[in-house]
Amino acid sequence: VHIPIHDMQHVEDAHTHVTHMIMKDIQGRMEGESKLVQ
Repeated sequence: VHIPIHDMQHVEDAHTHVTHMIMKDIQGRMEGESKLVQ
């Protein structure tokens, strides 16, 4: 199956967005836990 370049770019953008959201979620939880510890 041949996937057009612009579709690949769209998938890449979506993957980057999801990864960024997960990283922010993990970072937020870690900061929240560090506040509980203090």
